Amino acid sequence: MGRYFKLKWGLTIAAVLFTFYFSSSSARVERYYANGFYKFISIWARRMAGPFPFSIGDILYITLIILLIRSLFLFFKRLKQDTRKMIFLGTGLLQLAWICAVIWLSFQWLWGINYYREDIPKQFNLEKKRTDSAELDKFASLMLTEVISNAPARAYATDQVMILNKSKTLEAYRKLALLYPKLAYSPASFKSSLFGVVGNYMGYSGYFNPLSGEAQLNTHMPAFVQPFTGLHEVAHQLGYAKESEANFIGFLAAHHSGDSILKYSASLEMFLFARGALYRTDSIRSKALSQALPEIAKKDLETYKNFYRKYQGPVDDLTTWFYSHFLQFNNQPEGMYSYNRGMVYVLRYILDNKGK
Repeated sequence: MGRYFKLKWGLTIAAVLFTFYFSSSSARVERYYANGFYKFISIWARRMAGPFPFSIGDILYITLIILLIRSLFLFFKRLKQDTRKMIFLGTGLLQLAWICAVIWLSFQWLWGINYYREDIPKQFNLEKKRTDSAELDKFASLMLTEVISNAPARAYATDQVMILNKSKTLEAYRKLALLYPKLAYSPASFKSSLFGVVGNYMGYSGYFNPLSGEAQLNTHMPAFVQPFTGLHEVAHQLGYAKESEANFIGFLAAHHSGDSILKYSASLEMFLFARGALYRTDSIRSKALSQALPEIAKKDLETYKNFYRKYQGPVDDLTTWFYSHFLQFNNQPEGMYSYNRGMVYVLRYILDNKGK
């Protein structure tokens, strides 16, 4: 083995071990990464990518995919020609392992270590206890009231008003920062995805792009979903990596925004989570709450159901399976069900602060 090979692997292994050690303490992650190193690199990334009207991160993804396909083609071409196939294959696998390690390290230090920060109850002083049926009923009723209250604004809003409304998102976070200064969002980098309708088949409504620090929105999803999705993705930009955390922060932004469109989208989302949880203990009450939804909300949910049926297929199933395991690997053992925990955080926040 050459000196370069030993140095490369020695540094890589040391970096991986240090990353595991650093991530093992939520207090350390919160202090030195989430509120230190990450804040610096995220602001820098948004400042660099934000001014462009298109997604820099998506272009980088496309470029990396092309380079990967090219590399695989050249590798198998050389493997076929090489007389020492086992040695060549072993060398190639070692190089692949090193590349995977570098990708993992890059992801962790660009954003992923946020998965290990202090949890929402500690950050926002929320009570930690299991929810019961009575609390779920009360919370679902409150969210239903919010949906009904903001439904008229939704009924008169065109789809264009609902889709990628950057000014509403920025204003919501400006107001939220008055209450929670650490949630200040500036500069902004909030864009539609370049992958377009492909996102429908893969089942995502938005995503955070760690390569460029951009929040991406799939603008081909039903309109009523998009305001809350935008708030959710900005929360990811601010260092709230877990889906439950981003749901909670996104809801806070809508809740304190004073904007009926944002509040409708966020409240309907939380109502659906609460209704689903309540159904497991009181299906009759859950159905009664659903029947009380205003007509525009019922129409939106029917639109979403038809949309889901249209695009559901093997690609969506594979993406869901992969992402669920990705979440489990990144400190979210519930997988895709981790989204539900955000509803519990919101429930605690709303019920604890009701009447204050």
